[in-house]
Amino acid sequence: MTTSKKKTPDCSRNIRLLEYYEKENASSRALSDKFLIGRTQATGLIKNKDTVLKLWKSKGNDEMKTKKRRKTKSINNNINNVVYEWFLQIIVCVFGFFMHSI
Repeated sequence: MTTSKKKTPDCSRNIRLLEYYEKENASSRALSDKFLIGRTQATGLIKNKDTVLKLWKSKGNDEMKTKKRRKTKSINNNINNVVYEWFLQIIVCVFGFFMHSI
């Protein structure tokens, strides 16, 4: 089994990649080979260059966080809660039934 040579880009690597891109005008394939990341990641960094640099300048070197999706509340949050409670009650009933039959 082979292990992947690709690495997850961190903030400083993103900036080095963008600086190298600006200086050498390298392709996304050359960037992915040099920085050991996927071509899609390299292309995404190039497309979002302004945003990455802006975040880097505003947040600082090591404090820059990648955006994570937040779990938003659903429109049907009340229904989801009711169904979840019902499901738990059914599980308790089924588990109780099996415990009595043993």
